[in-house]
Amino acid sequence: MPRRWFSKNAAREGKGVRLARYISKCGILSRSRAGELIAAGKVQVNGKPVFDPEIRISPVLDNVEIDRQPIARRPPTYIALNKPTGVITTAHDPEGRPTVYGLLPPDSGWLIPVGRLDKDTSGLLLLTNDTAFADRVTSPTRKVPKTYLVKVQGKITDETVDRLQNGVAIDDDYVTLPAKVSIDRRNKGTAWLSVTIFEGKYRQVRRMCEAVDLHVQQLIRIRIGKLELGPLAKGSWRPLSEEEKAAVFAEKPGT
Repeated sequence: MPRRWFSKNAAREGKGVRLARYISKCGILSRSRAGELIAAGKVQVNGKPVFDPEIRISPVLDNVEIDRQPIARRPPTYIALNKPTGVITTAHDPEGRPTVYGLLPPDSGWLIPVGRLDKDTSGLLLLTNDTAFADRVTSPTRKVPKTYLVKVQGKITDETVDRLQNGVAIDDDYVTLPAKVSIDRRNKGTAWLSVTIFEGKYRQVRRMCEAVDLHVQQLIRIRIGKLELGPLAKGSWRPLSEEEKAAVFAEKPGT
């Protein structure tokens, strides 16, 4: 499909960026919401309304407005949140369940979760308006390690740990990548495992444990890369420093 240039500016540059994507990159709206506003005629480029979110514009030379107001780029924002159980990682829930956005200040602006934690999983969740940062953290090629503490019930042997470390089938056609697994402590009938994975399949740690006949009672993400959850209280958040942002990518597989 040929590129659709909106303006001579984009054509002159020989590239351009799709309008909805450009708006989302400004850190003010999701791409889907930007597409809705464009389709409704609420977005203008160089003073003219545009109705196609796929049209390419020049971010440097074209002027983009929403409801005749120039787009103001929000500064990059990076937040660490200690997500409690019972809270879901989505902006809106048709069932009315609490979401992580209810834990953030009302002036936090548009933020996206960097990966997800399911309703029954707690711990470290990153949120940002920097989509490039989010893509780097979640990209399968980056293999950014995520570490969990897992309380499990069932028989745990050295063979069980080896199976988890070497990869287990969680689908008919998928075997997990090698992981780091150790027994943190044992209790009567249960144990706490430390599990580090280098990918992010849906409910992966739970499904890995199920594959070796372990029942997960509690699951907490405590680390992304070398960024620790630390003493952050449940339901609380804090901004990341530049050093903490770098720490997300500091650890490599096998270290």
